[in-house]
Amino acid sequence: DIFQYIAYYLKEEDLFELSCVSRVYYSLTKNEYIWKRKCIEDFNISSNIATSKTIWKTTYISLKNPKIYAWTGDIFDKPISIPETEERQRQVSQSSQVRFFNGKGIVDIAITVHYIYGLDRSGRLWIQGSKRDTSGNWESVHVPWILKQIRFKSLSACKNCCIGLARDGKVWCWRDHNGLDNIKRVYGFSAQVIQVIARYGSCFLLTDRGEIWLTAESEGDPSGMEPIFSIPKDNERTKLTAKFVMQPRDTIVQLVGLNTSNYRQIDEFFLLPGSIAPLEFDGLLYEDDEVDRFNMFEDRILAPQTDLDSPTIPPYFPITHLKHFSGPFNRSIQGDHQHFAVFTDHGEILFGNINAKEDTVPLRHPCFENNLKNLKLMESVKCIILAWKMILLIKLSFTIKLLVTSLYDKQSDDLVIQGGSRFVSITCGRDRVIGLAHDGTIWYCCDDMPKRRVKRILDKVIQIVIDDKYPYVLTQGGSIWFVPEPNFSHDQEPEPELIFDGNNSDTIVQLVALRNRMLALTRSGRVFFMDIHNHQSFAHSPDDFVTELIHYSGPTKRSIWGGFGEFAVCTDQGKLMFGNIYTRADTMPTCNPCLENQFMCKMFFGGKCYGALTKEGGLITWQKSDFCMFPESVQNSETLHYANWFKGKNVVSLAMYSRQCLVLAADKE
Repeated sequence: DIFQYIAYYLKEEDLFELSCVSRVYYSLTKNEYIWKRKCIEDFNISSNIATSKTIWKTTYISLKNPKIYAWTGDIFDKPISIPETEERQRQVSQSSQVRFFNGKGIVDIAITVHYIYGLDRSGRLWIQGSKRDTSGNWESVHVPWILKQIRFKSLSACKNCCIGLARDGKVWCWRDHNGLDNIKRVYGFSAQVIQVIARYGSCFLLTDRGEIWLTAESEGDPSGMEPIFSIPKDNERTKLTAKFVMQPRDTIVQLVGLNTSNYRQIDEFFLLPGSIAPLEFDGLLYEDDEVDRFNMFEDRILAPQTDLDSPTIPPYFPITHLKHFSGPFNRSIQGDHQHFAVFTDHGEILFGNINAKEDTVPLRHPCFENNLKNLKLMESVKCIILAWKMILLIKLSFTIKLLVTSLYDKQSDDLVIQGGSRFVSITCGRDRVIGLAHDGTIWYCCDDMPKRRVKRILDKVIQIVIDDKYPYVLTQGGSIWFVPEPNFSHDQEPEPELIFDGNNSDTIVQLVALRNRMLALTRSGRVFFMDIHNHQSFAHSPDDFVTELIHYSGPTKRSIWGGFGEFAVCTDQGKLMFGNIYTRADTMPTCNPCLENQFMCKMFFGGKCYGALTKEGGLITWQKSDFCMFPESVQNSETLHYANWFKGKNVVSLAMYSRQCLVLAADKE
């Protein structure tokens, strides 16, 4: 309204004084939209940096003087080094403030194996070594003169590769494993860059024309770019024929990919029939326009069952209903590699893994129970809202990208790609990129091969996921399509293959990618695993490949989170159940009473360590032990670390890589 428009231009001090005039003005100045715009404009931050949509005012105050803390989730593999004497005394290092960043107005953070990066509100990049000497002092870094002069708009980092988008539109990239001397400017693209993405060994650029550019590594020069992705003006529509119908009472609405390890390519999916308010798009958040019509259905979660006792992985996996992960309330799922999580809009969190069976009881942690106000708050930390039709985040293979990425304000919706189309999302696998255009077309590219448009799917595409190698498409009707690799020697468009036909009575509403497996949550509360490694066999007999995790499913509302092969299912009653990609249909979920009733708004899976942000801006962390998030022998409060680390602080952002943890926090005022 008119007051919001005027209040946006008022200074912070004037807004606080105005709030003291009367209750009416106090209520008006509390509007989160005002503080959200001020956070984006005054501090040049991405709009997903807040832990939820209801703390923008707190975030604005916190960003005045934020601090960075770092620690390792398991110091036996010390990416952030500590003295050996400390290593013998404890298994998990305590958080240590990186005082180098104090007073610099840091609003965004990134971390690689060797360096910690901080981006201040003016766009200046500050760099600190990630190692400490025997005295506990952080390693100093010689920052090249060129990096001191550049003012960055956004930064992306992955392992040893970094790429930054400067405010003047130039793009710079470097690899920091041998120092910071090899900094190169990226050239060759013909349009304005709006996003940069770093991944293992290469970088991606997205332009305002809808083009995606990839660093030309084949020439040995990461600064050269080659266009690999663009949308032409014409759009071919091709009608596809369904090959089979499965689960007539269920409709898949979300998938989560899981796999057993980095070397065993076992594809499984978790399926979620049904739909809820937010749908996760491989790191992106989408708000469904028809939310109300899904609230009456029960969420169910299914998963494929694997015979881990056999010397070889069987070619077929029966469908199993994860009853204890499913339920009637709205829920969502997340996961990667072997674990997944199911979340309900009542704050319940259910954890499981690929071993989950039909009667498996979800793992629950009391610190996480009753911490979820609704799914939108849960998703807002990591995911980006797609209502503005902008590509803002990409999920990388074998890595959960938890860094804050660039998010542009609503005006970015006016950036129209050449030909009248623009991308809604992009998804990246090991060596391929899949893009979903705003007009519904799908585009495929593998390494430096020419782009290929996929034949049109008539049903509305709501999510695209990649299990490191093969892409899969989820439609609004709950159908799953397999996209084959194009024949790049011909101009023929690859034709998607329908491998799972959905039904509107129960729809999959959330997916979590767990390496080569998928975790899916249905609107009726059911949690599913799906293995689609053999696509033809799956399409012919899907019942042999999908397993429902019974003990992770249930009638109450729930949502799922996951990463690096592990997952969690959270119900709206405060239950938290953990699992991994070895979870079977009858696997009982792992629970930890210490994680009950913590009012959690987001959970992070870092591979070797884990973190959760609470609604109040607090942080809870724990480490991985013996390939299990919460072993039965270690289910006590001592496994959690949160009591004193960030007490009295508001955690703004969290970054994790393997065992490295980085937090951007500020004192509460």
